[in-house]
Amino acid sequence: ERSKEEDLGILARIYSDDPGSKLDEGKLDWAPKGVYDENFEKVIEEAKSNELFFHTLVTLKRVFLSFIIAMFIGTFFGLYMGRNKKANVFLDDWLVLGLNVPALVIIILCYVWFGLNEIAAILAVSLNKIPMVAVIMREGSRALDKQYSDVASFYNISNKKLFTKVVLPQLYPYIMSAARSGLS
Repeated sequence: ERSKEEDLGILARIYSDDPGSKLDEGKLDWAPKGVYDENFEKVIEEAKSNELFFHTLVTLKRVFLSFIIAMFIGTFFGLYMGRNKKANVFLDDWLVLGLNVPALVIIILCYVWFGLNEIAAILAVSLNKIPMVAVIMREGSRALDKQYSDVASFYNISNKKLFTKVVLPQLYPYIMSAARSGLS
């Protein structure tokens, strides 16, 4: 009786259009050097050594940390500016400045000030995204329906419930929009 591997080899020889797997008993292993473009072969070599995955994870860690920092700080300032007119007047010019400084300038300044390290990379991306998150959350804060807050205060709802049951549901679209912007 034949094994499954022998059956696969027979089927590969009969039906496969791929010359590599057809001649190699249907095995789908890495192709020998020289088959692919040299740039793609470099990617394959890094994938074999797991270096590609390591660097990808390091980059994703930086992106995730930058996103979290930008969301928290941008949300705080956006909500604060949306609910406090004096804070909005004071911080609005800084917000406009933050929105108009090119990302490349922020990156270069962070590397000059803090050196070529993880903190500078994470800080540069965060500083680039904070103003956009703040603008979106400020508009969300301004759009809150005061009637819901009035009803909540009439029923003496705690601040925690007011935030989780009244404010947060109204802010969800703005939070999602800020998150989309923060990830872009």
